[in-house]
Amino acid sequence: MSIANTKSEVAENYIAAISKSNFKKAAEYVNPKELSEVHTMFKGIVSANDEVVLSVIGLEGLSQKELNSFSKIDVYAHFAEDMLSKQDKANGHYENRQLIGIIEESESFAHAVIRDKSGDFNSMSITLIRKDKDWYVKVPTAMMGLLKLHLMYSQS
Repeated sequence: MSIANTKSEVAENYIAAISKSNFKKAAEYVNPKELSEVHTMFKGIVSANDEVVLSVIGLEGLSQKELNSFSKIDVYAHFAEDMLSKQDKANGHYENRQLIGIIEESESFAHAVIRDKSGDFNSMSITLIRKDKDWYVKVPTAMMGLLKLHLMYSQS
């Protein structure tokens, strides 16, 4: 169950967690079904034990036992931190972001628009999905795509 009830609460709490580099807390707001998909892909990558892929995703040097102990939350936190650290280098730090509005696409699908409040006015969005009465953040498309690529490469 989501730990916030409204779209705005979910978006604001997710942004606040990310801005404090609390990626495990941010994962609590992510769609559980997608967290499971991310975890399943991660398990496939880990089981291939490809040293190049493990190095690319920043997990070289960990034992199979350590890699297999990663929970869904751990996996999301690892990849969110990796992606956002790269994004910050390109676009500025996430802690300067604030929610400026919600665009509703349907009763169960919306987008939270976020802008940089440091003055450069760059914006981004996170997608929100409703499951029953609860709202969740969707796993970013870029993260899902990278995981799929890593999985395909590790199994080739």
